[in-house]
Amino acid sequence: NLYDLENDVIRSFGDARIHAAINCASASCPALYERAFRPELLDEQLNEVTRRFVSDPRHVRYADGTLHLSAIFDWFSADFEEHRLPSGEVGLHAFLGAFCARPSCEAPNDAEIRFNDYDWSLNAVSN
Repeated sequence: NLYDLENDVIRSFGDARIHAAINCASASCPALYERAFRPELLDEQLNEVTRRFVSDPRHVRYADGTLHLSAIFDWFSADFEEHRLPSGEVGLHAFLGAFCARPSCEAPNDAEIRFNDYDWSLNAVSN
């Protein structure tokens, strides 16, 4: 089943970027990637979807001393804390810093963290 595929197979690779690539079709999900993931481009593609996810203020935003994060960062916190960047850095703040493309998502390591409510409603395109 899809639960086992995600949790027993995909997450076993130890790459937290996968959470930016998996899409459950809910409003709070990372955006659906518009191309097929290809083995020879996978590293580059995972970096791209992760930059998009982390740079979207709906998922990561630092304001008024609080780092507001998608609930995905809470549910899979161990994945983000254990993700090793090519530089050797580990941890949530290192992960966010590596992929954040906006100054407004950079936060000090001691910032209060608040996880956003997750909107499970069906993601839809407005006309």
